[in-house]
Amino acid sequence: MSTIDPYRGPAYSLYSLVLQAALDGGGVAVGHYPLVAPALATGRLVAPFLPWRPSARAIHLLLPRRQAPVIAEFAQWLARDAASDSPIPLTTAG
Repeated sequence: MSTIDPYRGPAYSLYSLVLQAALDGGGVAVGHYPLVAPALATGRLVAPFLPWRPSARAIHLLLPRRQAPVIAEFAQWLARDAASDSPIPLTTAG
């Protein structure tokens, strides 16, 4: 998917800012369930991958209910990558 640049866009040093950006429709967030459960319960956030499976190493992708096509494309890419056996290559930006 050549349209997704994982290094483009905002970067946050506080989880609360990440969560607020997702709530404001600014993109996707990987969330800790206990912290996002209220927003999921009220429909302010949606979890695109169901069913959830408990795991000590699990991550959850949270999306605004209305999203840009590139967000949906990113979520599909992430789901495919998570299902594969190959890790995402880590590089440094800059």
